[in-house]
Amino acid sequence: MVFGLKNGTVDVGSFAATTSVIWRIRWKLISLSEILSKFVGHSLFIEKYREFLSFVPEIKGGETDLPEFESLEFKNVSFSYDFASHPKYKFHDKDYEPSKTESDKYVLKNVNLKLTAGEKIAIVGYNGAGKTTSIRIMMNVFSQDGGEVLIDGQKIDYNKVKFGYLPEERGLYPKKKISEQLIYFAELNGLSYKEAVDSVNYWLERLGMSEYKNKRLDSLSKGNQQKIQLITALAHNPDIVILDEPFSGLDPVNAMLLKDVVKEVIANNKIVIFSSHQMNYIEEFCDSIAIINSGKVVISGDLHEIKRTYPRDRIVVGTQFPEKIKNDFGDVCTEREDGTLLIKLRDPDEKKTVMKKLVENYDIDEVKVFEPSLNDIFVEYAGSQV
Repeated sequence: MVFGLKNGTVDVGSFAATTSVIWRIRWKLISLSEILSKFVGHSLFIEKYREFLSFVPEIKGGETDLPEFESLEFKNVSFSYDFASHPKYKFHDKDYEPSKTESDKYVLKNVNLKLTAGEKIAIVGYNGAGKTTSIRIMMNVFSQDGGEVLIDGQKIDYNKVKFGYLPEERGLYPKKKISEQLIYFAELNGLSYKEAVDSVNYWLERLGMSEYKNKRLDSLSKGNQQKIQLITALAHNPDIVILDEPFSGLDPVNAMLLKDVVKEVIANNKIVIFSSHQMNYIEEFCDSIAIINSGKVVISGDLHEIKRTYPRDRIVVGTQFPEKIKNDFGDVCTEREDGTLLIKLRDPDEKKTVMKKLVENYDIDEVKVFEPSLNDIFVEYAGSQV
């Protein structure tokens, strides 16, 4: 016997020796287990490393197959809601009833517009002006009657361009779990399940929404629902991002968060397009604008340059006694919403003369050359309808 049993007893020396042997065997087994575990881990690493070494990236035209597009362009694009040339289903939207007269049937008329990566671009216009139709043509929902849609100067291939779209009308399922919906839509847009999960988790955390991932959409506030909808537009890493009324329902803190997210997207060389009626956000955030009125782009370009070239033929006057100035200047003087007066000059060269006259003859608090806001420019070029 190992323990040297004698009459049912074990002597101390045998017990100590046997215990020592058992502990040695135990530690040997533990060491062997650790070695086997490391061996498996190293084997997996070697296998992945070999896969990495054997990987050959797909090359097309001398470039890696990672599309980065520099511009999206409309070239003489026209579109009409004409029963003779379009399927009937395209008229189900009540906002797009075809006109009864031939002269009014065109929603877009020879539109030329170029949108560039790395810029924050806004397409603005009153309801029915044609901006939503333009977006639908960009995304190949509608086909234009004439003209071309180009990507980097070439006819767009929609099989190679990924769009991310935040619609004004929300399109998610209110009774379904948020994470399941987001993953589902990311997979629909070409991601594998693992890629979809990783991307959705990233954007949930980035937008401070991780705690809601297992909740139903209808349990969230309007602003948080807007952020979930935004994740749907971004999770599949689109080349072109279109945001229709993106600030709707957002408080100032979340509006700032959205701006930071858009800056992050733009930094990745994406084409980002805004459509909104909230001129204060557009003016604060966007670099370029395109104003559409009656199916035509009436002005487009760098917003600061548009402001700089705006006619400097008006003077703003602040005074506690506006009636006397209004009476003396007549129809060229109007009162603004903030209580200041706006005087329209017959000739921009009259600025100094008129300003001197105001200072010398009236009790005024301030006088300055009128600097237009985006809203002022919008009203002038898009008309005064609401």
